[in-house]
Amino acid sequence: MLVNNIFNLVNKFGTAEDQLSAGFGFILKNHPKVLMALLKKLGLPIDKKIIKITDIETQVVYESGNSRIDIQLNCPGNFLVFIESKVGAVRPNDMVNQLKKYKDILVSRRSEYPEGIRLVYVGKYKISENDTKYIAGQLRMKGGEFLYLSWEDLIKLTDMVREKEIIKLFHDYISDSMYNKKIIGEQKIKNVVEVLVMFTNPTFWEMTKVKNIAVQKNSAPDAKYVAFLRTHLPDRKRSAITHIAEVEYTEINVPREKMLEGLPQNIKNELVKHMKDRGVDLDAGHKNYVLKKDSIVALAREIEHVGNAGMVNFRTTMSELLRAKSTKEMKKGRQT
Repeated sequence: MLVNNIFNLVNKFGTAEDQLSAGFGFILKNHPKVLMALLKKLGLPIDKKIIKITDIETQVVYESGNSRIDIQLNCPGNFLVFIESKVGAVRPNDMVNQLKKYKDILVSRRSEYPEGIRLVYVGKYKISENDTKYIAGQLRMKGGEFLYLSWEDLIKLTDMVREKEIIKLFHDYISDSMYNKKIIGEQKIKNVVEVLVMFTNPTFWEMTKVKNIAVQKNSAPDAKYVAFLRTHLPDRKRSAITHIAEVEYTEINVPREKMLEGLPQNIKNELVKHMKDRGVDLDAGHKNYVLKKDSIVALAREIEHVGNAGMVNFRTTMSELLRAKSTKEMKKGRQT
């Protein structure tokens, strides 16, 4: 693993949940603006005096060690907040079972904190509003006392101080972990396809040129190179492999809506229409192939696509790709 981020380095010495908590706790302690943003989101007071006397701790032990709070925000005589963080996907009923003991501790101390108690669950991915309401109802907590935050919410909370180097590193760490980032150069050869040929319509091709990424379903294989078999070429009567690019890293479970960020409005509109026509969920995730800078190059000779068979992505080798004059001549590997 390339150790170029302090959060990655620290993560080697504890569980992912513990280190996420330690990292976020450190940021709350050292960046009052972030703490104020969090308290505001929780519906708690945020004046400067409150911020100064709020104690922030991680791995706080209760009940003789039977309960351990990932992050605690304690403002004596005002409010008490417990934050529980998890890395893996967890079902609502499992969350309820995990949180009951923390809820009981908070409720037993409610009278000490007139401004309120809060139980916050931090999960890797978003959940629906109905699931959040269900969890709060099962815990029998008063309105606003239970909140769910995704890792993306943590990024947004810290975004106001994004110019700080430590915040940039935290954002990188969260994003890499959330999307299971895999740097191709660090992967075993046997786990990486040499060339993945992707069928690419004109709108997705424009997106690729603007954002320097290609997108596929989560189950698509990692690849060293991506070859673009472009459909509906200008004369709209043919398809051909015209370009190839080197992949720097891949990410999975990236919300499709992120693909739209930073695109010209006309391309964005075409992508949204394309996906709606096919019943694709924009909130669901897909796989990003992030391409090395300036690595998209045109082939010296376009490879014509012959026939309609196999109109799905396929695997090949660089030597096979450069030798073929048409896709009919290529020994296509296992399709994806």
